[in-house]
Formats: sequence, C-alpha cells, structure tokens
Amino acid sequence: MKYKANEIITFGLMQMKRVNYKRAYSKIIGRMMKNNPINKSLFNKELEQEYRNKWFPISRKAPLDSFKVYSTIHNKIDLNFVSDYLYAFQIKGILSDERYNAYYSDKNLYENRLSQYSHYFPKVLFRRINGVFYDKEYKHIYDIESYVKKINNESIVIKASVDSAGGKGVLFFNKENTHNFYATNNGYTVKQLFKAQSNFVVQERLIQSRDMAKLNETSINSIRVVTYRSVIDNKVIVVQSLVRRGEKNSLVDNWHSGGSIISLNAIGKIAN
Repeated sequence: MKYKANEIITFGLMQMKRVNYKRAYSKIIGRMMKNNPINKSLFNKELEQEYRNKWFPISRKAPLDSFKVYSTIHNKIDLNFVSDYLYAFQIKGILSDERYNAYYSDKNLYENRLSQYSHYFPKVLFRRINGVFYDKEYKHIYDIESYVKKINNESIVIKASVDSAGGKGVLFFNKENTHNFYATNNGYTVKQLFKAQSNFVVQERLIQSRDMAKLNETSINSIRVVTYRSVIDNKVIVVQSLVRRGEKNSLVDNWHSGGSIISLNAIGKIAN
C-alpha cells in the first residue's frame, strides 16, 4: 500500500505528539510516586496481568504506574483505574469526536450560540473576529480607538478567542491616564495587540467572592464540573467536581500556568 507524503507527515507528527504526551504524563506520575510511595503489598503478578488483560483491547501492554499510584492513594484495587496517557489518546478520541470541536472552540461565539446562558458570562466590552471589531451585540465598530477611549473600566481582560487553552493568550490591561487608553504592567499596549492579533474578546475584570479569594487572592479561581455523556442513551453524568486555584501572584488559575486542582466530594466540600 502506497502512502501520500501528507499522510506520512501527519503520522509522524502524531507519533511525536504521543511520545511527548507520554513523557509529560510519566513525569507527573513520577512526582505522585514520590509523594505517595507505592504500597507494594496491594499488588502481585497475577493482579498485574489481570489489569493488562482488561485493557488489552486499548493497549497491548497497558502501563501499570498509574494503576499502582491511584490504587495506593485510594488504598484499594480497582481495575478501572486507567493511565492518563491511554485516556488522552485511545479512550478520549473514542468518547469525544474532535471533528465537532470547532463549533464551540471560539470564545467570541459563546454568547451567540449559548444565548440563553449569556448572563452567566463575564460582561463583554467589545470583540474582534477575523480582524473586524464588534461590540457586545455583534454590531460593527467603525472607529475602535474612539470606542476604547469611552470605556470607563479601570482594568480589562483580553483573551485570545481561539487556541487559548491553559490560560495562554490571557492579558490584563489597566487604563493609562495620559492617553486614556490601556496597557499591561510591562508596557504592552492595546494598540500593539490590535496589530498582532485578529481574534480576541475583551471583557470586564471579574471580582471574585471572599470565599474563593481565600484559595488565592490574585487569580480568579473557578469550579469545574467534569461530565460524561453516555454513548448509549445520551444522558449526562457528573463524574467529578473540582476547584481550580491559581499560583501565588498569578492572574489565572490554569494548571499549565502553575495553578492547582482540588477535588470536591459529592456534597461540595474539599475532598481528602
């Protein structure tokens, strides 16, 4: 069978991605092992083989490290514990069809496509879609500089509306008294951003509640609910609830930006 050049390149890139992911997950599991040494009394050769037999349809040799770490942490054996690496590639791809991701991956379209929930989103001051400026109601802005000078907010948040996972592309701007415009603490101005980016959303800066501020006062900490939609009957099942908090002095709570994740139990309290 002959393969086209673009197919070979795509395959090679996917293999590289797999290797990098595997290394990243291995480092995380390695750190977890240091904090939670494996309880060797829980495991034996027969159990390890039983685990690999269970996951054989997904992987010919399922890694045991995650299984041992999670079993140790919970102090019980559960063959359903799966490695993050296997989930990220084999399983997630089956449960979540990435062909549909583009529909909800643009932050500028949230209020339009989820209009019945638009009051839950941070207030939008203006937005830019493919180089064109629009206001909150998606009406064309013809003179953006005059529009920005009329904004009274002391500080604003500008987010890349696409490819912004992990807190990437989130910037905080403060109003400059001299020019009645906005700039970051290190002097990067909104005008410079306009020249550099064609897709972003500009929102008011949120003030979090006292209770959430106790977790980290500089960032906007958030609660995330992990759900699974059954492939059998389409019912949505709550798998886990989490609190995300930012690193000290950080403005965002994303894990890849130094934040941490805290599990909540079934009644909404911090889990062990």
